[in-house]
Amino acid sequence: MTARFVASGALARVFPPDLVAALRDEAGLDPAPLSADELRAGAAADCEALFATWGMPALSEAELAAALPRLRAVFYAAGSVQAFARPLLARGVAVFSAWAQNAVPVAEMAVSQILLANKGFFRFRFGPKDPAAGETERHAAAAYPGNLGCRVGLLGAGGRIGSLVARALREHRVEVLGYDPFLPDARAAELGVRKAGLEEIFGTCQTVSNHLADNPATRNGPARSGTACASVPRTAYSPSAHSTGTGFSTASCASAACDPIAPPRHSTASSQYARSAFEQACPRASRAPNVARSTPVGSRPLVAPGRRFSSSFS
Repeated sequence: MTARFVASGALARVFPPDLVAALRDEAGLDPAPLSADELRAGAAADCEALFATWGMPALSEAELAAALPRLRAVFYAAGSVQAFARPLLARGVAVFSAWAQNAVPVAEMAVSQILLANKGFFRFRFGPKDPAAGETERHAAAAYPGNLGCRVGLLGAGGRIGSLVARALREHRVEVLGYDPFLPDARAAELGVRKAGLEEIFGTCQTVSNHLADNPATRNGPARSGTACASVPRTAYSPSAHSTGTGFSTASCASAACDPIAPPRHSTASSQYARSAFEQACPRASRAPNVARSTPVGSRPLVAPGRRFSSSFS
C-alpha cells in the first residue's frame, strides 16, 4: 500500500516521529506532506491511503476520480468529517475518524471550565473591577454556589463529548440537566442526567455548556426558543444586566449563533460566555467584554505513540 500525508500545520503535533516511523513501515507512508493543490494536480495519483488532520481539503467526486483514482481510505486524526467525507464515500473510499479520541481532551477542557465557572472564576477574571459598580468581591463571591449540588445544563448531553462531561460532573456531585432530543431515557439515567427543556435549563442552571452537533437540526439551536432564552436573567445567554450565569460551547459556532447571546446591555453584567471558536458565527458577541476565548482544546496527539495506527480510528 502507498500512503501520503495531507499538509497541515498540526501534522507534527498529531503524528509524532515514532508514529510516522510506524506508518512508514506498516502502511508504506511517504512522510512528505502534499498540499491541496498538489493533490488536485495528481501528485498522489498512485496513493491508496491518505493520513490527515485539521485542514483536510474537500475534493469533489470529479477531482477525486481524476487526481486520486486508486484511493481506498482516508485516516483523519481529528473529529468531524462532515466537511469533506461525502464525495469520498460516494466513490467507495473508506473514511476513518479519531472523533472518539478527540472528544477526550475537549471534554476535559469543558469540565475544568464548568467547575471554575461555578466558583465565579470568570466573573473575577473578566468582570468589571470598578468599585463604583457597587459590588464588592465578597458580595460577588456569594452569588456563586460552588460545585456541590450546583445545577449545570448540558446541550447535546447524549453525544460523545456531552456524555464524557456528564460522567465527570457526577463525580463532583453536580446536578446535571440535559437537553438532547435523541437521548433515550435509559441512557440519560445511566449518565446521571435529568432530561429537561431549554426553558428549564436556561432558567435554572448556573452554568450551561453547549455540545450540540453542527447540522441543520441544531443550527441556531437556542434561538429556536429565543423567547425562553431572552426571558431568563440567570444565564449567560440572557441580556440581563445582573446575570451571574456562565455559558460554554465546544460545539460549532453555528449551533450557538443567536441574538440572546449578544453582548449585555449594561456594563455591570457579570455573565461570561467562554468558547474556543466564536467569531465567524457571532462576530458582534465575540467582541463583547464578557466573552472569553479558550485555547484550542484538542491539544495532544490523537494517536498514541507505540500503538498500531488502525486501533485509534473508528
